[in-house]
Amino acid sequence: MTRFNTQSPAAWPWPFLHIAHRGLPEQAAENSLRGFAMAAALGAEMIETDLRLSADGALVLAHDDYLDLPRKTRANVARMPLAQLQQWRPGGEPLATLDEALGLRHHGAPLTFNLDIKVSGVAPALIAALRLARRREGVLLTGDAPSTFAAVRAELPWVQAALTREAGAANAPARSLAALSPWVGGGALGLSLVAAARLHRVSALTLEHTLATRETVRICHDAGLRVLVWTVDHVPLMRTMLAIGVDGVTTNRVDTLLRLTGGGSVAQAKVGR
Repeated sequence: MTRFNTQSPAAWPWPFLHIAHRGLPEQAAENSLRGFAMAAALGAEMIETDLRLSADGALVLAHDDYLDLPRKTRANVARMPLAQLQQWRPGGEPLATLDEALGLRHHGAPLTFNLDIKVSGVAPALIAALRLARRREGVLLTGDAPSTFAAVRAELPWVQAALTREAGAANAPARSLAALSPWVGGGALGLSLVAAARLHRVSALTLEHTLATRETVRICHDAGLRVLVWTVDHVPLMRTMLAIGVDGVTTNRVDTLLRLTGGGSVAQAKVGR
Protein backbone atom coordinates (compact mmCIF):
# COMPACT_ATOMS: atom_id res chain seq x y z
CA MET A 1 0.00 0.00 0.00
CA THR A 2 1.30 3.46 -0.85
CA ARG A 3 2.10 5.63 2.13
CA PHE A 4 0.82 9.17 2.09
CA ASN A 5 1.64 12.33 3.96
CA THR A 6 -1.52 13.31 5.83
CA GLN A 7 -0.17 16.11 7.95
CA SER A 8 2.64 18.50 7.10
CA PRO A 9 4.97 19.88 8.29
CA ALA A 10 4.55 18.62 11.84
CA ALA A 11 5.44 14.96 12.43
CA TRP A 12 3.65 12.83 15.01
CA PRO A 13 5.69 13.42 18.19
CA TRP A 14 4.58 10.61 20.52
CA PRO A 15 5.94 7.03 20.52
CA PHE A 16 3.09 5.66 22.67
CA LEU A 17 0.37 7.44 24.61
CA HIS A 18 -1.14 6.55 27.98
CA ILE A 19 -4.16 8.88 27.74
CA ALA A 20 -6.07 9.76 30.91
CA HIS A 21 -9.77 9.90 30.00
CA ARG A 22 -11.17 13.11 31.50
CA GLY A 23 -8.35 13.05 34.03
CA LEU A 24 -8.65 10.48 36.79
CA PRO A 25 -12.43 10.06 37.13
CA GLU A 26 -12.32 7.27 39.69
CA GLN A 27 -10.44 9.52 42.11
CA ALA A 28 -11.42 13.08 41.17
CA ALA A 29 -14.27 14.81 39.37
CA GLU A 30 -14.06 14.21 35.63
CA ASN A 31 -12.63 17.06 33.54
CA SER A 32 -11.38 18.77 36.69
CA LEU A 33 -8.03 20.49 37.06
CA ARG A 34 -7.34 18.37 40.13
CA GLY A 35 -7.96 15.18 38.16
CA PHE A 36 -5.68 16.36 35.36
CA ALA A 37 -2.85 17.11 37.78
CA MET A 38 -3.29 13.74 39.50
CA ALA A 39 -3.16 11.85 36.18
CA ALA A 40 -0.03 13.74 35.13
CA ALA A 41 1.62 12.97 38.47
CA LEU A 42 1.01 9.25 37.85
CA GLY A 43 2.82 9.47 34.52
CA ALA A 44 0.10 9.92 31.88
CA GLU A 45 1.59 11.52 28.77
CA MET A 46 -1.71 13.05 27.73
CA ILE A 47 -4.98 14.19 29.29
CA GLU A 48 -8.19 13.73 27.31
CA THR A 49 -10.89 16.33 27.88
CA ASP A 50 -13.98 17.69 26.15
CA LEU A 51 -14.33 21.13 24.60
CA ARG A 52 -17.55 23.18 24.53
CA LEU A 53 -18.52 26.85 24.26
CA SER A 54 -20.40 28.77 26.93
CA ALA A 55 -23.02 31.34 25.94
CA ASP A 56 -20.41 34.12 26.07
CA GLY A 57 -17.87 32.23 24.01
CA ALA A 58 -15.62 30.77 26.72
CA LEU A 59 -14.09 27.35 26.06
CA VAL A 60 -15.16 25.08 28.90
CA LEU A 61 -14.32 21.45 29.62
CA ALA A 62 -17.55 19.47 29.69
CA HIS A 63 -18.49 16.19 28.05
CA ASP A 64 -22.27 16.66 27.89
CA ASP A 65 -24.60 19.40 26.68
CA TYR A 66 -25.95 19.72 30.21
CA LEU A 67 -24.43 19.92 33.67
CA ASP A 68 -26.22 18.13 36.50
CA LEU A 69 -26.82 20.66 39.26
CA PRO A 70 -28.17 20.40 42.82
CA ARG A 71 -31.84 19.68 43.42
CA LYS A 72 -32.06 17.59 40.24
CA THR A 73 -31.74 20.64 37.99
CA ARG A 74 -29.67 20.86 34.82
CA ALA A 75 -27.77 23.63 33.04
CA ASN A 76 -27.33 23.86 29.29
CA VAL A 77 -23.65 24.75 28.86
CA ALA A 78 -24.20 26.59 25.58
CA ARG A 79 -26.94 28.80 27.04
CA MET A 80 -25.19 30.02 30.17
CA PRO A 81 -22.31 32.51 30.52
CA LEU A 82 -19.09 31.31 32.09
CA ALA A 83 -19.56 33.25 35.33
CA GLN A 84 -22.89 31.57 35.94
CA LEU A 85 -21.60 28.11 35.00
CA GLN A 86 -18.71 28.43 37.43
CA GLN A 87 -21.03 29.12 40.34
CA TRP A 88 -21.80 25.40 40.31
CA ARG A 89 -19.49 22.55 41.21
CA PRO A 90 -20.45 19.37 39.34
CA GLY A 91 -18.63 16.51 41.03
CA GLY A 92 -17.44 18.88 43.74
CA GLU A 93 -15.07 20.83 41.49
CA PRO A 94 -15.64 24.10 39.60
CA LEU A 95 -16.18 23.82 35.87
CA ALA A 96 -12.73 24.24 34.29
CA THR A 97 -11.86 26.36 31.28
CA LEU A 98 -9.38 25.55 28.55
CA ASP A 99 -7.27 28.55 29.57
CA GLU A 100 -6.95 27.13 33.09
CA ALA A 101 -6.04 23.68 31.78
CA LEU A 102 -3.42 25.01 29.39
CA GLY A 103 -1.82 26.80 32.32
CA LEU A 104 -1.26 23.61 34.30
CA ARG A 105 2.33 22.44 34.69
CA HIS A 106 3.97 19.20 35.80
CA HIS A 107 7.66 19.24 36.66
CA GLY A 108 7.82 22.68 35.10
CA ALA A 109 6.41 21.57 31.73
CA PRO A 110 2.91 22.24 30.37
CA LEU A 111 0.51 19.31 30.33
CA THR A 112 -0.24 17.65 26.99
CA PHE A 113 -3.90 17.58 25.98
CA ASN A 114 -6.23 15.60 23.75
CA LEU A 115 -9.04 18.10 23.12
CA ASP A 116 -12.18 16.28 21.99
CA ILE A 117 -14.26 18.69 19.90
CA LYS A 118 -17.90 18.36 20.93
CA VAL A 119 -19.45 21.32 19.08
CA SER A 120 -18.85 23.35 15.95
CA GLY A 121 -17.62 26.92 15.96
CA VAL A 122 -14.79 26.50 18.46
CA ALA A 123 -11.88 27.12 16.07
CA PRO A 124 -11.44 30.92 16.54
CA ALA A 125 -11.54 30.69 20.33
CA LEU A 126 -9.29 27.64 20.33
CA ILE A 127 -6.68 29.32 18.14
CA ALA A 128 -6.75 32.37 20.39
CA ALA A 129 -6.39 30.24 23.54
CA LEU A 130 -3.41 28.32 22.19
CA ARG A 131 -1.71 31.54 21.12
CA LEU A 132 -2.38 33.17 24.47
CA ALA A 133 -0.84 30.15 26.21
CA ARG A 134 2.15 30.39 23.84
CA ARG A 135 1.72 26.79 22.88
CA ARG A 136 3.98 25.28 20.22
CA GLU A 137 3.38 21.60 20.92
CA GLY A 138 1.43 19.14 23.04
CA VAL A 139 -2.10 19.41 21.59
CA LEU A 140 -4.09 16.68 19.82
CA LEU A 141 -7.57 17.43 18.48
CA THR A 142 -10.03 14.56 18.19
CA GLY A 143 -13.68 14.14 17.23
CA ASP A 144 -15.62 13.97 14.01
CA ALA A 145 -14.73 17.59 13.33
CA PRO A 146 -12.65 17.87 10.14
CA SER A 147 -13.65 21.48 9.50
CA THR A 148 -12.41 22.48 12.96
CA PHE A 149 -9.21 20.51 12.44
CA ALA A 150 -8.57 22.28 9.14
CA ALA A 151 -9.30 25.76 10.50
CA VAL A 152 -7.02 25.33 13.51
CA ARG A 153 -4.18 23.72 11.60
CA ALA A 154 -4.29 26.39 8.90
CA GLU A 155 -3.22 28.86 11.60
CA LEU A 156 -1.25 26.51 13.87
CA PRO A 157 0.21 23.72 11.72
CA TRP A 158 1.94 22.05 14.69
CA VAL A 159 -1.43 20.98 16.12
CA GLN A 160 -2.08 17.25 15.63
CA ALA A 161 -5.49 15.82 14.70
CA ALA A 162 -7.07 12.37 14.89
CA LEU A 163 -10.42 11.52 13.35
CA THR A 164 -12.77 9.74 15.76
CA ARG A 165 -14.75 6.72 14.64
CA GLU A 166 -17.37 5.01 16.79
CA ALA A 167 -18.56 1.41 16.56
CA GLY A 168 -21.97 2.62 15.41
CA ALA A 169 -24.38 1.68 12.65
CA ALA A 170 -22.16 3.03 9.88
CA ASN A 171 -19.41 0.57 10.77
CA ALA A 172 -21.65 -2.34 11.74
CA PRO A 173 -21.29 -4.32 8.45
CA ALA A 174 -17.48 -4.13 8.52
CA ARG A 175 -17.41 -5.02 12.23
CA SER A 176 -19.63 -8.04 11.64
CA LEU A 177 -17.44 -9.17 8.76
CA ALA A 178 -14.32 -8.68 10.90
CA ALA A 179 -15.82 -10.90 13.59
CA LEU A 180 -16.52 -13.65 11.05
CA SER A 181 -13.30 -13.24 9.08
CA PRO A 182 -10.68 -11.13 10.87
CA TRP A 183 -8.40 -10.84 7.84
CA VAL A 184 -11.06 -9.95 5.27
CA GLY A 185 -13.28 -7.91 7.56
CA GLY A 186 -10.44 -6.18 9.35
CA GLY A 187 -8.92 -5.35 6.00
CA ALA A 188 -12.15 -3.86 4.67
CA LEU A 189 -12.59 -1.77 7.79
CA GLY A 190 -8.96 -0.67 7.67
CA LEU A 191 -9.27 0.48 4.06
CA SER A 192 -12.40 2.50 4.85
CA LEU A 193 -10.64 4.17 7.80
CA VAL A 194 -7.62 5.00 5.65
CA ALA A 195 -9.92 6.56 3.06
CA ALA A 196 -11.56 8.75 5.71
CA ALA A 197 -8.18 9.85 7.04
CA ARG A 198 -6.98 10.66 3.53
CA LEU A 199 -10.14 12.66 2.82
CA HIS A 200 -9.81 14.77 5.95
CA ARG A 201 -5.99 15.02 5.92
CA VAL A 202 -5.31 13.70 9.40
CA SER A 203 -2.36 11.63 10.53
CA ALA A 204 -4.22 9.51 13.10
CA LEU A 205 -7.47 7.79 13.97
CA THR A 206 -8.98 7.36 17.40
CA LEU A 207 -11.24 4.32 17.40
CA GLU A 208 -13.79 2.85 19.73
CA HIS A 209 -11.87 -0.24 20.78
CA THR A 210 -14.23 -2.73 19.13
CA LEU A 211 -13.16 -1.33 15.74
CA ALA A 212 -9.50 -2.16 16.36
CA THR A 213 -8.33 -5.52 15.05
CA ARG A 214 -4.82 -6.66 14.21
CA GLU A 215 -5.50 -6.37 10.47
CA THR A 216 -7.21 -2.99 10.77
CA VAL A 217 -4.28 -1.58 12.73
CA ARG A 218 -1.76 -3.07 10.29
CA ILE A 219 -3.46 -1.47 7.29
CA CYS A 220 -3.65 1.90 9.02
CA HIS A 221 0.02 1.67 9.95
CA ASP A 222 0.97 0.70 6.40
CA ALA A 223 -0.78 3.90 5.28
CA GLY A 224 1.28 5.99 7.70
CA LEU A 225 -1.50 6.48 10.24
CA ARG A 226 -1.35 6.23 14.03
CA VAL A 227 -4.16 4.37 15.78
CA LEU A 228 -5.47 5.28 19.23
CA VAL A 229 -8.28 3.42 21.00
CA TRP A 230 -10.91 4.31 23.62
CA THR A 231 -12.18 3.70 26.29
CA VAL A 232 -10.24 0.70 27.62
CA ASP A 233 -10.49 0.06 31.36
CA HIS A 234 -9.82 -3.65 31.96
CA VAL A 235 -6.46 -5.39 31.91
CA PRO A 236 -7.32 -8.21 29.44
CA LEU A 237 -8.59 -5.67 26.92
CA MET A 238 -5.58 -3.43 27.53
CA ARG A 239 -3.33 -6.41 26.76
CA THR A 240 -5.27 -7.14 23.58
CA MET A 241 -4.99 -3.57 22.35
CA LEU A 242 -1.24 -3.51 23.07
CA ALA A 243 -0.79 -6.86 21.35
CA ILE A 244 -2.36 -5.66 18.10
CA GLY A 245 -0.04 -2.68 18.03
CA VAL A 246 -2.09 0.42 18.81
CA ASP A 247 -0.22 3.67 19.36
CA GLY A 248 -2.12 4.85 22.40
CA VAL A 249 -4.88 3.88 24.80
CA THR A 250 -7.46 6.16 26.39
CA THR A 251 -8.61 4.88 29.76
CA ASN A 252 -10.36 5.86 32.98
CA ARG A 253 -7.69 3.81 34.77
CA VAL A 254 -4.45 5.27 33.51
CA ASP A 255 -2.71 4.08 36.69
CA THR A 256 -3.60 0.48 35.76
CA LEU A 257 -2.39 0.96 32.19
CA LEU A 258 0.88 2.48 33.40
CA ARG A 259 1.48 -0.43 35.77
CA LEU A 260 0.76 -2.89 32.98
CA THR A 261 3.23 -1.30 30.56
CA GLY A 262 5.89 -0.47 33.10
CA GLY A 263 5.56 3.26 32.60
CA GLY A 264 5.54 3.98 28.92
CA SER A 265 8.49 3.14 26.70
CA VAL A 266 7.56 1.65 23.33
CA ALA A 267 9.11 -1.69 24.23
CA GLN A 268 7.43 -1.76 27.62
CA ALA A 269 4.13 -0.69 26.14
CA LYS A 270 4.04 -3.83 24.03
CA VAL A 271 4.38 -6.21 26.95
CA GLY A 272 2.21 -9.28 26.50
CA ARG A 273 2.38 -9.49 22.69
